[in-house]
Amino acid sequence: MNQTKNSGQKKFFNRYVALLAMAGDPAFTSFLEEARPQVVQMGFYGPQLYAFGDTELGSGYPMSLPVRGVHEVLDWQKQFNQQIHDIGGKVIGHFSMTIAWGDPEKNTGFFESYNGDSWHTELLGPKPVDQIDDLVHKQPDGQMIVGDRYGFPWVAGCSNNPNWRKLHRKMVEVAIIRCDVDGFVSLYNYNHGCACDYCNQAFRAYLLDRYSPKEINSKFDIDNLDSFRLDGTLGKSPGWIDPDSPHPVGLQIEAMRFSQSSWKQHYDEIFIKTGRKLKPDLILGSWNHLGFMKHHERNVMPKEMWGCDEDLLWYSTGAGTGTVANGDAGVRMLNLKFIWELSGHKLPVLGRYEGTRTRASIAEGLACQGPGMGLYCNWKDPDGRKAFIDYFHFAEEFQSYYHPVESYAEVALVFPRQAVLKGNDQPVEHFRKIGQFLMDAHILFDVLSDQNISVERLDQYRGIVLTDTNSLGERQAELLAEYANQKNPVIVPLDSEGAPNFIDQLTAHEKVFLVALGDRAKLVSVLRDEIYGGVSTFDTMWTVRINAYFQTERVVIHFVNYNRIESKDNGPANESPIAISDVGVNLRLKDSNKKITEVTFLSPEIPYRENLTWNQDSDRLHFQIRSMLVYGVVVIDMAP
Repeated sequence: MNQTKNSGQKKFFNRYVALLAMAGDPAFTSFLEEARPQVVQMGFYGPQLYAFGDTELGSGYPMSLPVRGVHEVLDWQKQFNQQIHDIGGKVIGHFSMTIAWGDPEKNTGFFESYNGDSWHTELLGPKPVDQIDDLVHKQPDGQMIVGDRYGFPWVAGCSNNPNWRKLHRKMVEVAIIRCDVDGFVSLYNYNHGCACDYCNQAFRAYLLDRYSPKEINSKFDIDNLDSFRLDGTLGKSPGWIDPDSPHPVGLQIEAMRFSQSSWKQHYDEIFIKTGRKLKPDLILGSWNHLGFMKHHERNVMPKEMWGCDEDLLWYSTGAGTGTVANGDAGVRMLNLKFIWELSGHKLPVLGRYEGTRTRASIAEGLACQGPGMGLYCNWKDPDGRKAFIDYFHFAEEFQSYYHPVESYAEVALVFPRQAVLKGNDQPVEHFRKIGQFLMDAHILFDVLSDQNISVERLDQYRGIVLTDTNSLGERQAELLAEYANQKNPVIVPLDSEGAPNFIDQLTAHEKVFLVALGDRAKLVSVLRDEIYGGVSTFDTMWTVRINAYFQTERVVIHFVNYNRIESKDNGPANESPIAISDVGVNLRLKDSNKKITEVTFLSPEIPYRENLTWNQDSDRLHFQIRSMLVYGVVVIDMAP
C-alpha cells in the first residue's frame, strides 16, 4: 500500500469496496477478483458479533452473517480474509465502540450471551464485571440507557469504563490473531448522555486539568465540583448546544469535548496501543456522520486528536445527496475537502446512502484524494458491477497520477472551527454557501481550518475567503494583514458586527474586501479580478466539479460531471449521466518558466484517452476537452 508525499507514512489507497451487511455469496469473491480493490471493508469483530453471532438474529440486516455461531463466523471471516489476501487485497472489519444489541427485558442478544452459559470465555476471558449494567451508558438515576435501531433494542458501552475497554481489547486481539484482519472501522462513536460514575469522575478530573476552581465557578456556574454530577443532557455526541439548557454554553461545549476526547482515548487504547502492537500496519478508520457540514462526532474534538494515527475518515452524508434540479448536485465534495484538511490529509470517504450514482460517487472520491463509494456497492447489478470494475481498473492503471500529490489550489476557504468551539455554528452555514459558490464557479480551492492559519499555509494560496472574523485571534489577523500587504486579496463577511477591534485594522486594508454572504457574483469577481495574474478558469456547466494537484513536473486535473437525467427510479442503470462537451480550460501555471510537453485526457469511459491540442502563453495554458461523460483526468506534463 502506497504512501502520500506530503503525509509522512500515511497510507494511501483509492480502490475500496465497503459492505455493511456481509456478502456470503462466493460470487462476491469472484467480483472482487475481477475488480481488484486494494481494501475491502466487511465483517464484524466487536460487540455485535458476540451479541448475535450465536443466534438467528445475526442472519438479518444489518449484519447478514453467512453462518451461525461465533466460532463459525470467526472461521468464515478468517477464510474470507485469506481469500482477499491471495488476490492482493486487505480486509478491514466493523467494530462497534458503544452499541451492543440486546433486549434487557427479554434477555436477548448481548444479554443472553453475557448473562447465560454462552459467554465465550475461551475467546474473551472471564466476564470483566458480573452485570452488563456495570459496562454501559447510564441515566442519572443509575438505570441503563436503552435505545432501538434496525428494530433491535440496544445498550451502549461507556468509553470511560475501564471494563468495557478491557473487553474491547480482547475482541481486537481475537480479530487479529484468530482472523488475521488487516484493520478496523469503528462504528457508533457515540455518547448518549452517560451519567455513570466513571464519566462523572473523569469529567471532574477533565475540568480540573484545564481550569482552576475559581474559573470553574465563574465560567460554568459550578461552585462545588466534588458534588457536581452529569445530568444526562451534557456530553451527548454527536450533539450541539441546547439554548434552553440551564447549563452555560461553555459547559455544554466542554462536556461534548470531554465525550469526544474520551472516545478518542478509548479508540487509541484498543486499536493503536493494542491492535498495532500485534499488527503495526493495521489500517484504522472511523465511521461518522456529517450530512452536509452538520454537527458530527468530532465537531469540538481537540485539534491534536482529530484523526491522529488514523488512516481512513469515513463520514456518511445521509440520504439527501443533492440534485441537478435543486442546483446542489455534487456539493458534498465540500465534505471531502473539509475532511482532508481537518485530518491532516488522511483518506476522506463519504458514505453515500444511495445505490444509483455509482460512477459519480466513485469519481468524487478519486478526485479528492480518497477512495470512492463508501457504501452500497451494488455488485450484483450488472451496471453497478461494471462501474466498479471499469473505474477500479482505471485507477489502478493510472495510480501514479493519484499520489504522491500536493494541492494545486489557488484559493483557500477558511472553515470557522474556532467559532464552533465557542458554541457559534452560524458561520458554518456561511461556509456551506460560499463553498457551493466556489465549486459552481470552478474556482480551484482548498479548505483551510482557521486553527491552521500560518505564514506557511497562507503562502500556498493567492486569495483567502473568510467565513467568520469574530473568532479570529489577534495574531491570525496580523498574519492575514501581512498576507494582504503582499497584494493578495482577503474576502471577509460583510456582517462582521461584534468582531474584536483588531479586525477593524484588517478590514481597512485595500486588499481586504467585504462581501455580502449571498453576493455570489461579487465574491467570484473579486477573486478573478483582484488576484494578481488572475485565476484559472473553466468554461463548462456548474454541474462539473474540478480539483487540481501538482506532482513533480506535472499537473493533474480531475473533472467530475454530476449532470444526469433525474428520475424516481433507482439503481445504477438509472444513473443516466449526460455527457458534456467542449470544456474550455485556461490554467494558470505557477511557474511560467516551465514548458509544457504534453496534455492528455484520460477517462474510464469513451473517449478513454485523447492527446489534446494545447497552447502555452507564458504562465497560461489553454486547451479544450472535446467530450466527457462522468469522470475525466487531464495530465499536463512539463519539461524538467
